[in-house]
Amino acid sequence: MIRRPPRSTLFPYTTLFRSGVLWIAFIAGISDALDGWLARRMCAESRYGSIVDPLADKVLLISAFVSFVIVGLLPRWVVIIVVVRDIIIVSGVILYHWLMGR
Repeated sequence: MIRRPPRSTLFPYTTLFRSGVLWIAFIAGISDALDGWLARRMCAESRYGSIVDPLADKVLLISAFVSFVIVGLLPRWVVIIVVVRDIIIVSGVILYHWLMGR
């Protein structure tokens, strides 16, 4: 009989690997916050940045949550809720801009 890993993890990663994933997500979040702060501080805001930065935030958030599921730090249902929520938010923004003509 083949033994399967526990349901909570896709792969049996070590604690060191899990903490590495957390550190990478933390550093990515800090760099994203620093980027926004610098853009405002140096008056380097642009229309492109105001559109792309929130999308990059969504990608960062979703990739971090998926990584947490892969290493077993979160259950899958949490990621499903976060992804569906982000899809609803982005769809609402696109619909709003389409209807308002901006």
